[in-house]
Amino acid sequence: LADAISEAGGPTVFAAAAETRVVRGEITKPEILLADLQGLIENGDQSQNISLVNGDLVYVPRSWIGNVNRLSEQLMPLWQLLKGPGSVYRTYKK
Repeated sequence: LADAISEAGGPTVFAAAAETRVVRGEITKPEILLADLQGLIENGDQSQNISLVNGDLVYVPRSWIGNVNRLSEQLMPLWQLLKGPGSVYRTYKK
């Protein structure tokens, strides 16, 4: 698991690393293994370093702050549109 995460560039700052999942097996009957990637990285807890097999899917969910960040990124263009053209200029012109 540590090697796979490392090859992927590591977890993002918005990752909920303690809630990492490894999905294994058939899509109709998957086996879901829980892993505390945060414990593995920060504390060296090797019990969390699951051996992966061909076909495993590693899922590291976004944290709540990551979800807030994502929402703000999606809403910003709408906010700027509602403020109207030139609003950035008017804001800094004062």
